[in-house]
Amino acid sequence: MDNIDSGNRDCLGRWKALVISLEDAVDRRDQIVPQLEWAGISHVTINAVDGRKGVSADIEAQCDRDLMRRKLGRELADTEIACVFSHRKALEYILVNDLPGALVLEDDTVWSDEATSLLKSINPGEFDFLQLDYGWAEFWRFSANKKIGDTDLLVRRLSRNAGLANSYLVSNRAAKHILSASHPVFLPADWPCDLRPLRPYAVVPRVCAQALAGGTPSYISKSRTEAKIKQKKRGRSGLFMRMLAPANKNITRNPPPPIPLFLYRFLTYRIQPNRELN
Repeated sequence: MDNIDSGNRDCLGRWKALVISLEDAVDRRDQIVPQLEWAGISHVTINAVDGRKGVSADIEAQCDRDLMRRKLGRELADTEIACVFSHRKALEYILVNDLPGALVLEDDTVWSDEATSLLKSINPGEFDFLQLDYGWAEFWRFSANKKIGDTDLLVRRLSRNAGLANSYLVSNRAAKHILSASHPVFLPADWPCDLRPLRPYAVVPRVCAQALAGGTPSYISKSRTEAKIKQKKRGRSGLFMRMLAPANKNITRNPPPPIPLFLYRFLTYRIQPNRELN
């Protein structure tokens, strides 16, 4: 097992949190920003793209709705498209300001002391991509785990894209990759391209969560559900459309490696954490 020797390193001052938030989402920012300030993490607000009343012609021109239907089995709702472009703004901020890496957060993220300990023990850019929360995640069974300093946290290598994009660490190199590989846009924010070239990792156990219980509901959940219902009414289930799509695993939403399924199942394992963060 590899060990990331943190010693007495405290690199919180070198980290910058990019908080993606709609301009009118004051209540959400009032929850996440004090958590970051208490931990001593500087932050910048990334003004999210608002898709609640549709998306602009400029954004529409950067999307491929035909590929959405072929690869995802439906069209993304406007709010989902806006979410993708909001994350693109965060990645562009990293490149414009030449940051070695950054913490990207959605404004409904619940921070934790464990997440602070994680940042204290690693440097920006040390991982190209490290996911702090996930609805599920599949890992290489025999890949060496990386222990984070003196914590009980492990960093494990993902075998394919994992769900949720509310909290992750991304390097400058990874920002370039994602921006390039996800244009035109046809997949959701989690994730708009194949992350495997970045050797993505996730922390176990997860150290962040979304404020679901008792919090403000997701802005995109209602429109996403409506989009799925609309697509099914047209007789185009996601499974059916994926069967019709060309067998190009490099541009599907959560691509497994090109090996037989039985072998993939033997070489990997899945974690699906309870949504309540301990």
